[in-house]
Amino acid sequence: MQLCLSARMFASGRDFSMPLIEFMDFAKRLAYDGIAIRPGQIDGTTSAANVEGIAEALRTRELTVSFGRGGSLSDVPLDEHYALLNHMVTIGCRYVEFFVWKEEEIPAIQSICDRAAERDIFISPQVHTRALHDTVPRSLDFVKRVDRPNLRLNFDAAHLLIQKQEILNGDAVRALEGHIGTVCVQNYRLDGDQNVTLLPGDTSGVDFPGVVAALKEIGWDGAITHMAPRHPDVDDETLCRQYVEVIRPLMS
Repeated sequence: MQLCLSARMFASGRDFSMPLIEFMDFAKRLAYDGIAIRPGQIDGTTSAANVEGIAEALRTRELTVSFGRGGSLSDVPLDEHYALLNHMVTIGCRYVEFFVWKEEEIPAIQSICDRAAERDIFISPQVHTRALHDTVPRSLDFVKRVDRPNLRLNFDAAHLLIQKQEILNGDAVRALEGHIGTVCVQNYRLDGDQNVTLLPGDTSGVDFPGVVAALKEIGWDGAITHMAPRHPDVDDETLCRQYVEVIRPLMS
């Protein structure tokens, strides 16, 4: 397994308070194996020359890319999503995350899967609140309806917890065996109708030991990406270090 870092905490839409190269150095210094790519860092409008430069920066730092985030299907034309697939090939990324919010978007995700298959890329929508792939049963149904061999899921236990699902943590991993491409980690608990951001070691939220143990049990050996937002009580670097300290030993 590898441990990667998302720049979510530095993002405001497609703008970032930490430039991409600086973010790579930040992740490397904190002992992450790689990063995730978000729109605004690379998207379908990024020039090929800029993507080549990013690929070289990744190679120089010996960093992998866990997944590239394509975002919502309806936000931009399909041609831009296709262009993003080409960019992912350039940087050596084999998983691209999209969100499918509406039934009428299923033909679009099927088309993207077909284009991605030509490039040996997997499409991995995140298990996410309000998407067609928000819970374990609906994710399994979604996979069946899309019916593409290169469709996987970006598993995120936190979104199951805040939806008060019965199938959570390691049980959810086992139920989705064979369909998980990438994994995200962030920690929350539900307080009434509010999501409370937790530190990674807080056991009142996601059961990280149970999740990683179940991933090992099903023989999954991919990239786990820390993509938590900022925490009100600690600075960004401390938060990122804590995720390394909590998740890395579980992966061993």
